[in-house]
Amino acid sequence: MSKILVIFDSSNFYHRSKKVAPQVHLTKFHYRKLAEALTGTKEIDIEYCVGEIKRERNNPKSTQMYNGQMSLFYVLREQNIVIKKAS
Repeated sequence: MSKILVIFDSSNFYHRSKKVAPQVHLTKFHYRKLAEALTGTKEIDIEYCVGEIKRERNNPKSTQMYNGQMSLFYVLREQNIVIKKAS
């Protein structure tokens, strides 16, 4: 039996989730549970496609965004989700 591949597009997912459930922070979201509910199986591979945030010197906003993305990456890895970074 072949596995199903579920791909999350980070930008679209972020913007839609903020409209649908603004109270849910993306580092608290259960991506795997959503994918399993959509597919009806636990035998899936999941990829999260994202543009990588670069940390810029002397730029506090850049540092904040970078740290937030690193927190999200930790959560995704804990849920056994592959992170695909765009260059």
